[in-house]
Amino acid sequence: MTTRKQTAARRACAQVEAGLDALATGTTDHVRAELPGYALVPLEAHRATVRDTIRALLRALAADGTLSADDARAIRYAALRREAAGIPAQDVLAAFHVVGRDVWDALSHVDGIAPSTLVQLADRLWSWIQKTSVHVAEAFAGGGGAQGRQVVLRQRLLESVRAGDAAEGDAVENARRLGFVPGGVFRAVCTEAGPWVEGDLELLQRGLSRLPGTNHAGLHGTLMIVLCQGASPEAVSEEVHRQLTGRGSVGVGLERPGISGAETSIGDAERALRVAWPDSVSYFERAWLHSGLVDARTRLTPLYGEAKAVAAEHPGLAQAVRAFADEGFSLAAAAGALQLHPNTVAYRLDRWHELTGHDPRRFDGLALSMLSIGPPR
Repeated sequence: MTTRKQTAARRACAQVEAGLDALATGTTDHVRAELPGYALVPLEAHRATVRDTIRALLRALAADGTLSADDARAIRYAALRREAAGIPAQDVLAAFHVVGRDVWDALSHVDGIAPSTLVQLADRLWSWIQKTSVHVAEAFAGGGGAQGRQVVLRQRLLESVRAGDAAEGDAVENARRLGFVPGGVFRAVCTEAGPWVEGDLELLQRGLSRLPGTNHAGLHGTLMIVLCQGASPEAVSEEVHRQLTGRGSVGVGLERPGISGAETSIGDAERALRVAWPDSVSYFERAWLHSGLVDARTRLTPLYGEAKAVAAEHPGLAQAVRAFADEGFSLAAAAGALQLHPNTVAYRLDRWHELTGHDPRRFDGLALSMLSIGPPR
């Protein structure tokens, strides 16, 4: 392709990518309408996968049409996850054809695109579909080897746990085959699913495999979930947070007994994640108050909304209230933690009471104060 045609192809792909979210939403709807089996896939997770697939396709079309190793791995893992959800290979192949068709339709409607550019892009699109079909077929035929079988087992276990089927024989057997003790204690760690693509998830699993204990990661709905057993929650959350590289926060649940407890721990982790500070790790055991009230925020806002504004405007007052609570309601201990004079801490507590109406020296005032300040960092 000449330099002029290369530039035209890149420009067309860039214009289509500018409307990626709308295109991914529409394509997802088309797949689900034409292939009813995809109703088994959570809608938001499906949209995220379609969005990543379209982006990878446009990247290939804008360059030389080559399917990168990372993109090929992502396709295989997506196929394995669909297999785990019970979607047949022919439907997965058809779904990739729908993606290709919708991208082609979008490209053909780019203003001013030359017929010669469309011909070049059509050749590359057909090549991409052929290569994609091979990777999908290989994933279904061989399960991606031992590693692929592990992906399927993880996905099936997460599907069972999240569906409330933890007591079923398949869930117990899949847990056992992954190295878990079904009757043992589980802990969940989770993040938003959005930042993770299949290749990233594989890298995370490699990192988790190097840690003590049994740790398995997978995607379900809007979450990326790690189930752990016999592992340090600090080590697991640190590994997850490290690989997120500033793209989100991490929630950590409590240890819970049995596979049914794994689902409860996932709920813990999800609630801790919802109140996490940006780019941080939030433990349910430390953020339980805010996590437990997360669904009642609208009802409780009149009680603490003004105090929340005060906390944002006067962080030093909020720090004094938190230190007072954390240090056993001792002015001297709070002063030591903040490296202030006890009289300064007392003044800040009084000032907080004056501005918010909540007396941190009383239980009800302290509870509302802590709710307005937010969970510990």
